[in-house]
Amino acid sequence: MRKVNKSLELTQDESEAVSQLVIPATRYGESSFYDAFALRGIRLDRVEPGVLVVCSFKVPPRLTDRSGNLANGAIANLVDIVGGAVAYVPGLSMNVSVDISISYISTAKLHDELEITSRMLGRVGGCSGTMVILRNKTTGEIIAEGRHSLFRSHVSPIPKLVQVLQADKAFTQLKSRNNRDDVIFIFMNWPERVLREMDPNDEGKMERAKKFLGLSQDESEAVSRLAVPERQAGEGKSFYDTFALAGNRVVRVEPGLIVCNFKVPPRLTDRTGKLASGAIANLVDVAGISVDFVEGLPMNVSVDMSISHLSTAKLDDELEIISKRLGQRGGCTGALVLVRNKATGEIIAEGRLSMFRTQASSKL
Repeated sequence: MRKVNKSLELTQDESEAVSQLVIPATRYGESSFYDAFALRGIRLDRVEPGVLVVCSFKVPPRLTDRSGNLANGAIANLVDIVGGAVAYVPGLSMNVSVDISISYISTAKLHDELEITSRMLGRVGGCSGTMVILRNKTTGEIIAEGRHSLFRSHVSPIPKLVQVLQADKAFTQLKSRNNRDDVIFIFMNWPERVLREMDPNDEGKMERAKKFLGLSQDESEAVSRLAVPERQAGEGKSFYDTFALAGNRVVRVEPGLIVCNFKVPPRLTDRTGKLASGAIANLVDVAGISVDFVEGLPMNVSVDMSISHLSTAKLDDELEIISKRLGQRGGCTGALVLVRNKATGEIIAEGRLSMFRTQASSKL
């Protein structure tokens, strides 16, 4: 228990540093503090609505892990948000992440300039599939590749959409064949070009994407005021670790099994008021790695992560995080992580993690 606590729990000083953060209140649909924490510094370079979004991002100190590289949870959050941006349609409800699968191919160091490309793979009904690639802008090396499935739970009845369609001759033919006039059917069966015309302000394709990815001056300043201490790689937990883990409690440890409790804090909620997908990915990553933690040996490195988002966790929900080792072969380990609501037993997310320990220490 003591050894696992060193990996998963924070010292009193680390916990106090996070507790002193000022988290401004946000309204539903507005960028949350977590969004600002993850996105500040991102630049939108190119947009093709419903097809492609390309961004640039310089790795900041606040998003590096204890090894000095861009944290796996931070990568997952970029895959989630930038993947959602390419499927974003102004005026419609937000997309909800269903599945995220990420292959970690290389690492990004502090101050590396990244290019993030999000491409729409397809859309069926309310479901969209996107592929997100993070690469080093200087060397062209791929850092991670993610596939992201999203679902729009309902579609708002937008008069503008109906007006656009009724003016189109092909709409009349579609309606006569199917004898339906509801907006949900129209949305599911109409090409992307119509969706581009739905924004009543029609501010242009770049401005539409900026609505989703951009931050206000107040949001940027709130993150810029964070005091991120300088530290050498390998010197204990990073600021990102403490930000993601504060409040986590280890309650049970057995060989190949770790059980933790975690109460959803305001700092980790997204613009809908739920525990952010990137925050869930970070919990899956850290809990999965810790199940194979050996004091004196180097930390495992995540190779592949796959997460199914089955439900949502609201602010102040008490969660139970169960990490089980599935097996081990050589330096490779597989783990299964379940995140469930402790009060109801409802599963929030299920993650599978493949890890690799690169080398043994001289102590061994």
